[in-house]
Amino acid sequence: MQKEVRISRGYRVDLLAEKDGISRAIEVKISPRGIMDDISKGYRLLRLPEITEVYVATLSELIDEDHLAYAQQIWCRSDLTYWVRT
Repeated sequence: MQKEVRISRGYRVDLLAEKDGISRAIEVKISPRGIMDDISKGYRLLRLPEITEVYVATLSELIDEDHLAYAQQIWCRSDLTYWVRT
């Protein structure tokens, strides 16, 4: 597990976990500010060859219907999948 890692194209992720050939980028949010941005960023990160999975980690109390609707909208337009765990 690496903290505050710079990856290609100038992106920075809060945490990068690598195991068994799988690279997981994790964005951590402790306030509702920026959750939408990180949902968008996750979508872009999965287009990079060195990232296999992306997670936006936050408290379930901070996720509202707008966040879920936006995530569903952006991810449904792609060949990628997402899911929310609370």
